[in-house]
Amino acid sequence: MTRDAGTLIKPIFRDAPGEQILAMGNQALARGAIEAGVQLATGYPGTPSTEIMETLIAGSPVFAYKAFWAVNEKVAFDAATGASFAGARSLVAVKHVGVNVLSDSLLQINHIDIAGGLVLVAVDDVGGMSSNNEQDSRFYAAFAEIPCLEPATLDEAREMVKAAFEISENMGVPVMVRSVNRLSHLTASMMLGEIHSPDRKPEFDNSRIWAGFPPLEPHRRLREKIKSAVRVLEPYGFNKLNLQPESDIAVISAGFTVNYAVEALRELDLSERVTLLGVRTANPLPGEMLLKVIEHANTIIVVEDVNWYLENAVLETIAQSGRQPRVIGRKSGDLPAVGETTVDSLIEVLGKLVPGSVPLPAVDENLAGITREIRAKLPARGINFCAGCPHRGSYYSLSKAIRSLGLGQKMAVIGDIGCYTLGIWEPFSILKSMTSMGASMGTATAIAHLSPTQKVLAVIGDSTLFHAGQPGLLQIALNQAPVTVVVTDNRVTAMTGAQADASTGLDLRGGTDHSVKIEDLARAYGFKHIFVGDAYNIPQMFSLYRKALVIDAPSMVIARRECALAEQTAPLIQTRAKVKVNKCTGCMECIDNFGCPALQVRASNLTESGKEVFVDIDACVGCGECRYVCPDDAITVDFPALVKSIQENRRQLFSAAFKTLKKNYWKLKPAWSFKKKLRTL
Repeated sequence: MTRDAGTLIKPIFRDAPGEQILAMGNQALARGAIEAGVQLATGYPGTPSTEIMETLIAGSPVFAYKAFWAVNEKVAFDAATGASFAGARSLVAVKHVGVNVLSDSLLQINHIDIAGGLVLVAVDDVGGMSSNNEQDSRFYAAFAEIPCLEPATLDEAREMVKAAFEISENMGVPVMVRSVNRLSHLTASMMLGEIHSPDRKPEFDNSRIWAGFPPLEPHRRLREKIKSAVRVLEPYGFNKLNLQPESDIAVISAGFTVNYAVEALRELDLSERVTLLGVRTANPLPGEMLLKVIEHANTIIVVEDVNWYLENAVLETIAQSGRQPRVIGRKSGDLPAVGETTVDSLIEVLGKLVPGSVPLPAVDENLAGITREIRAKLPARGINFCAGCPHRGSYYSLSKAIRSLGLGQKMAVIGDIGCYTLGIWEPFSILKSMTSMGASMGTATAIAHLSPTQKVLAVIGDSTLFHAGQPGLLQIALNQAPVTVVVTDNRVTAMTGAQADASTGLDLRGGTDHSVKIEDLARAYGFKHIFVGDAYNIPQMFSLYRKALVIDAPSMVIARRECALAEQTAPLIQTRAKVKVNKCTGCMECIDNFGCPALQVRASNLTESGKEVFVDIDACVGCGECRYVCPDDAITVDFPALVKSIQENRRQLFSAAFKTLKKNYWKLKPAWSFKKKLRTL
C-alpha cells in the first residue's frame, strides 16, 4: 500500500506538514512515532492505550514498518529491545499496569547502551476508569533512572514522542512518554509534522555484548546519563514558566493537568496575577525552574494526577533552598488524595487564597431543576454483560451446576481480569477475587492445597491465559492441585476492542495465520480431564461443569463461543428471540438470574406477578441462550426474522450452510431435560 492510498484511509497518515486535522490523543502519540521513522511498534491491548497500536498497525502497510500485538507487555518490550539492538527505532505502547509486566526487562535494559531509539508510551488510567487500580508511571521512570516526558496537548504528544527517539539515541537509554486517559481519549485539533524515513537498515551488531553485567559500572554510567539529561532536554523547551513578579502565589502543574491550571486561572481572571510553571519533564525535573518559583512565591499549589510525585520533589527542593513557602497539593490534603484533579477543586483552592476571585455561578437554576427531575426518573443501570455475551451463558450454567451439586457454600471461585470479571456483580455474584492478569491460577492453587474441604474453581479468559496465565496453569498441573479451571474462550481480547489473540486463528497483526488451541496447552501441561463446550449451549455447559466439579484432580472446562461483537465472527444468518405472551408467567428467572439487557419488563394483567417480559429487538443478537433460561418455554426464536435473514443471505447461504447449522442447530430444539431440572434450581 502506498502513502497516497493511506491518506484515503485516515487523515492521521497524510504526509502534509502544517495541515491541521481532528485527531485523538492516542492517534497523536502514534503519529509522533510515524514522523520519527519508527521501524517496529508493539504492545498489548489495554484501555486507555489501545488506539495507539491500532493506529500504528493500520499505518504499517502505508509506511512499511513492523507493527503487531504482542502476547503480553514484557514480550512487547523485549521485542522492542531486539529492534534497538539492531539499530532500529522501536515503540512500546501499554497502559499503566502493563508497565508492571515489562518492568523486569526495563530495569535491565536501562543498564545497557542501546543503539536504536526505544520509546515506552505508558498511559495512566487516572481514577481507574477502565482498570482495577490507578497508578503513577512516573515513579517507574525515576526508579529506572530514565527520562520521562509528559505532554499536555495533542501537538505536544506528537512532538514529544518524536523527540523521545532522538533523546533515547542521544543518551543510549529507553525514554518514557507518560500520557493519561484524559489526554489519550481527548479529540482535538492537531498539526501534522514532517514524516522522516528511517536512515539505516536494521542489523544486529555482534561485535559487542549487549548486557549490563557485571552491574556496578553500567549503573555508574546510567547515573551519569540521567545527570546529563537536564542538558540534553533543555534545548527542546518542554517546560514553560510564566513568572508574575508581583504575585506571591504560584501554581506548579504536571503534564495534562497544565490544562486544568490554565482553565482555573482563566475562570478566576488570575492568569496575569499568579505564576504558572508547566512541568513536562517528569524525570529529570526542571530543578532551576522549580527553584525560581520557590524563591519567588510564598504559597505554591502543586497540581498533578494520581500521586504526589511532583509535590514530593517541590518539598525536597524547598528543604534544600532555605525558604519555607506553604505547599498545597494532594499530600497536604487540599486537593483530592485519589482520583482526578478537577478544575473545580483547583478553583476552590485558589478562591480561598485570593478573596473575591471566585466567579458567580453560571448555572441556570431552572435548567438545573429539570436536570434533577430527569435524573430521578432514570432507572439505575448496573454493570452488565453485552447482549449475546457468551460469558453470561457460561456463568448461568456454572451457577446452576454449583447449586445442583450443593456446593454453593463450599466453593472458592477465583476470578481474573477481562470481560468475565463482571461475574463479581449481579445477577451472578459468583467470582470472589480479582487481582492481576493471570493471578487466578496461582491464587487457586494455594487455596486448593490449604483448604482441601473446599472445591476451588478459577475463571480466566483466553487472552489473559496466553498473557500471564500459562505459568500458573503449569503450576496447577505440577502440584496436581484439584482446581477446576474455567476458560471463557471468546476468541478475542474483547474488553479492549476485539483484538486478535493466540486462539483466534488470526495472527496478532490481523492476517490469517497460526492459532493455538487452549486444550492442547492443557494436555501438554498434563491435564487429563478437559471438557470443551459451546458457551451458548447452556444444557451442554451445565453437564460439563457438573462433570468437572466432582473430579478431585486438575480439570479444565473451556466455554468456547466467539464474542458477539467481534465482526470477523458474526454469524451469516441472524436470528432474534421472541417472548410468547400467552406463556410468560412473569417469574422473572430470565431477568433476575440471567440479566440479558435485551430482555425487558413491562406491566401486565395476565400474570400473577403483574409483570411480563418482552424482547428489545434492537438489542437482541439472536444468541439463543435465553431459550434455555425460561422454565415455562415462553422464549422462542422469532421465525419471521429468521426467514427474512435467510432470504437476505440466500446467495451465500449454500456455501455457509453447514457452518451456520453447526453453530445454531441447538437454538431450534431446547433441551427439555435441562428445563425440567431448572425448575428445581
